[in-house]
Amino acid sequence: MGYTHYWWRTLELDTKLFRKAATDCRSICNALPFLLGNGLGVGMPIFDERKICFNGSKYSQHFANSQPSVCWSFGEFSELQFSDRQVSTDGDGSFETFAVPRCRDADDLEENGQYFDFCKTGRRPYDLNVQACLIILNHHFGNDLFRVQSDGDNEEWNDARQVCHAVLRFGLDFQLTNNN
Repeated sequence: MGYTHYWWRTLELDTKLFRKAATDCRSICNALPFLLGNGLGVGMPIFDERKICFNGSKYSQHFANSQPSVCWSFGEFSELQFSDRQVSTDGDGSFETFAVPRCRDADDLEENGQYFDFCKTGRRPYDLNVQACLIILNHHFGNDLFRVQSDGDNEEWNDARQVCHAVLRFGLDFQLTNNN
């Protein structure tokens, strides 16, 4: 078991909305100071009209020797604390791939017409990127088409809400659908 985020979504997400969500996810990930890679933690993350896909970078060693708390501020008014998000002792910032394709395979149908997926982040720094992207997807598609749950409680999503609000001007009202 590990710290995991879960989502249920429809088979196919609207092309125009998905493109906007992918653009917003790219904006958030470019604004955050954490190194990302492709699904394997190397190469470049993907934010296009077909898929959003990334992992923390396998080469995040410069965060491995940082203080237990990494602070980063947006503008002059807010400061975010990232104390729970640390790379492994060998500097690897990757864990599991975060991937959201616009279209799912119909064979993956779970329950009530919804498709289930998840990403274990191991509380690596890219966890904040994952949370922010899930907020973005939920914002663009709503709970009926993209519902989010997490091992973390709503309070553990405050940094991601603040990041979304600072960069995109939405997200402060996001709530997980579970009651953790």
